[in-house]
Amino acid sequence: MSLLVLLNAVQSPDNNQRKLAEEQLGVAVAADPSSTALELINIAKAHGDLALRQFALLYLKKIVPMYWSAGFESFKGPAISQEHKAAIRNSLLEVVTNDPHSKIRNGASYAVVQIAVVDYPDEWPSLLETLYNHMISLNRIAVLGGLSLLQDLLDDLVTEEQFFNGVGIAIISQCMKLMGNSTVDAEVKTAAANLYKSCLLQLENPAYLEDESKRPALQQHFNEIVTMMTVLLQDTTLDIHCMLFRTALYAIAYVLATEFPEELFEPNAKLALQKETINDVSQLAGLFATVVIQEDDEFPNDTEFDTVTVLTNLVIEQFQFLGGLEDLGLFSVLTSDNFLNAIITVASLPLETESEYSEEYDTFVTEEMGVSPDFSARNAVFQYMSELNAEDVSKVFNGLIDQLQYDQPWKTTEAVLYLLCGLFDHQEPIASQSSLVDSLNKFLQFTESPNTLLRARAVITVPLFLDKFQDRLSDDFATKSLLHCIRLANNDSTELFKSAFLVALLSYRELVEFHNLGNEIQNVLFDIIASLISSAKDDTPPLLAEALVIALKINNVSMAALNLMFEIAQKDAGNIELVLDIEDVLETLLESIDMTTFTGYIQNVLSRFIPVIVNSKGDFSAELMLALQVLSIFLESCPGEIPEDVFAAVEPVIYDLLMVTSDDQVLQAGGELYNSLIKNSDANLFDIQKVLQVLSKFLNPELSDSAALNVGTLSVSVITKFSSNLETFLPEILKATTQRLLQARELATIQDLLNVLCYMISIDVTQSVQFLANFEIQKIFNIWFSNFSSVSGTSEIKHNCQALVALFLSGIDFDFTVDGDEMVDLANPNLIITRSMRKNAEYKQILVPVKIIKLLVHELRDQSTNHQYESRDGDIDAVADDDEEGWEDFDDIRDDFDKFKETIGDSDIVKDEDLRVYLISFFKQVAKDNIHDFKSIYELYLTDDERQTLTDTLIE
Repeated sequence: MSLLVLLNAVQSPDNNQRKLAEEQLGVAVAADPSSTALELINIAKAHGDLALRQFALLYLKKIVPMYWSAGFESFKGPAISQEHKAAIRNSLLEVVTNDPHSKIRNGASYAVVQIAVVDYPDEWPSLLETLYNHMISLNRIAVLGGLSLLQDLLDDLVTEEQFFNGVGIAIISQCMKLMGNSTVDAEVKTAAANLYKSCLLQLENPAYLEDESKRPALQQHFNEIVTMMTVLLQDTTLDIHCMLFRTALYAIAYVLATEFPEELFEPNAKLALQKETINDVSQLAGLFATVVIQEDDEFPNDTEFDTVTVLTNLVIEQFQFLGGLEDLGLFSVLTSDNFLNAIITVASLPLETESEYSEEYDTFVTEEMGVSPDFSARNAVFQYMSELNAEDVSKVFNGLIDQLQYDQPWKTTEAVLYLLCGLFDHQEPIASQSSLVDSLNKFLQFTESPNTLLRARAVITVPLFLDKFQDRLSDDFATKSLLHCIRLANNDSTELFKSAFLVALLSYRELVEFHNLGNEIQNVLFDIIASLISSAKDDTPPLLAEALVIALKINNVSMAALNLMFEIAQKDAGNIELVLDIEDVLETLLESIDMTTFTGYIQNVLSRFIPVIVNSKGDFSAELMLALQVLSIFLESCPGEIPEDVFAAVEPVIYDLLMVTSDDQVLQAGGELYNSLIKNSDANLFDIQKVLQVLSKFLNPELSDSAALNVGTLSVSVITKFSSNLETFLPEILKATTQRLLQARELATIQDLLNVLCYMISIDVTQSVQFLANFEIQKIFNIWFSNFSSVSGTSEIKHNCQALVALFLSGIDFDFTVDGDEMVDLANPNLIITRSMRKNAEYKQILVPVKIIKLLVHELRDQSTNHQYESRDGDIDAVADDDEEGWEDFDDIRDDFDKFKETIGDSDIVKDEDLRVYLISFFKQVAKDNIHDFKSIYELYLTDDERQTLTDTLIE
């Protein structure tokens, strides 16, 4: 069967025919990849069926990694012959620069990029020169193909050295010629602009920008390109390709305004571009309203481009650029209200969005919660409002307030309110020319509009307005506004308005004293939340959970809230965001809980989740994970020991689950729950043999690091809780834990296992070291020390520091060294070390006490920074103002241990909750008593920076 027939068969709707053809095609390629690949490109070159040609290119791209060369990871061979490769490369370039169909050119371009990654420059040295020659030719298609492919290749193939030694200058020069040539059509100009932008991003290289010898040339180029764009943007032709070209120009302008030194962009040039952009927006608004907002299809569409998308992208780039000019005043170039009216037009709801919101209120929630993946022209204008020049914020605010009329179309009012919300997001204060109370009353009146979308926008606007002006309005306004909106939402029959109210409720959380509202209001909030649960999906369940947390601020003891939480959680138990919000609800419900309330809650929890755990039979499900997480949080929050009846209900179920499951996530969550059970239950309730069976499973070296994530914490809990019952088993537990640490690879698992090591040392340093000596103690210490800086959590960091301190103070002489700083290749000091190279990295070997001191010095520095303690730097500066020798005196202290010791004073180690205070007292003691010859460590092994840290923090 011929290749042509097979390619047609592979696209057959008949599943059996398609599968058979795929198998036969695979056999044909494997038997003779050279001939097959060449035939594929010949089919793609032929002027036949467009879909078949596209598929031929697609299949060529599929087989290239397998049969082109060993440079591809998926190469399996035999390799396509050199003769056939040359023919294929030439044919691909021919397609890219000669074919009239852009889809075919794009498909061939992808294959060229794919091959060039392994063949350029050795096998394909003429590639860039060939493309450049096409770029400067008079053949329109050749120019388009050359420009497009050069853009694709620029990042992957052109080195910085090549770019800055001629290639970049030549490409930039030709792109500017094409953009500025009035005889060149807009499509070619757009391709040139896109390639120019890629080159511009290369010029951001700091080595180039900071080279003073390059600055005059860069300044000249800046002036040329800005002048050219100012002229080009005066052409506001409403043609698809002209609009695409302007879109590319605005993208360039944004890069120039935001990514390069400000002094390169002359103020007058900025103003000129700003003025042209504002004029363009003002002229474009009418067409935007017709095509995008009203969805009028009369405007001629291009067969290749969607007009709505083109217009939207153009407006987005316009406002992105204007936002990048935030240092420029807006009103200095405005001569009328046209621009403000244009902004309102662009911010209006398109018919399509209006329909989506009305039919699926969840899409409205997704947008208002800021989690939509889409970025519309409306979003761009909103963002622009929050980036306005500080001077303009008040002017735009007052202009928008003046635009709020009761007799205007609802869509205009909604757009004005939407823009005001963007202004309220601005950090600058707003000077209102009208009464704030009058403005608030206007907004509140709009919350009762007959149009649901306008009501929704108004209810969201009110708390944002109150927050912006809270220093000028009394708290009563927020409380009264909230109560007004609660009444409206409770009486409103539309889910859209209720969801909008809950979005608004989140903005009231810092404005209103919720605990003063009373249980009746809380019940109304519960009713509003409950009314949306059955229909909620996507991002609405997390909103409901967040709203529930706020409602609980009124009174956090509520069985009704617990039941609502369960209903919300079960809407989408696999939604990570929702699970996190549910945890917030639980944290609020369980805050300062008493045993009576806990008992009532836990019975509800058990009745819901024990059947879920039992019926799971150990198989993963989102519902099972939710059950384990909720139960774990409840047990951890028990105000006393877990009641015996609760223990009896939970322990056998969790034990059976852990014994039967092999799923990593279930083991991880189940292990965390079992640990909570051990920590918070009476030890006498447990069967120690069952406990050891669970622990043994987690310590099994065949279990993955992910499944054993909490094994260290669990081991410490078991040892602590059952110390009197474990005399026989303790050595085996510690041995298994140590072996597990030696084989662990996941950072989180290693850190958790280090808890056992820290616990052992805190109990008995000498015995712990003697015990570890039976294993690879040097390797264990290297694991500990290398992961110390990655330990997270206040308690965990402190436990690790205390263990290191205990180890140092023990005075034990270690007969081995540990890894210090990584050794640098002096022959190539700038070599970038990859992750695979780091596995084989070599380290300087240093003494254990030296390593401990270095780690603790670095932790002291971090603690001082994180807690924002007042540094002695300010005092030193003050001394330096009066006495220039002040710095030298301070350096003398740092560089002379005896002076350092004398200056820091005496101190015993303080068992303070504050880790910084604890570490300072430790260093003072070891300096005073010269423990482990601290003087030598200080003078011989600490760097200037490390000694400076000690000097800054220890001298009082």
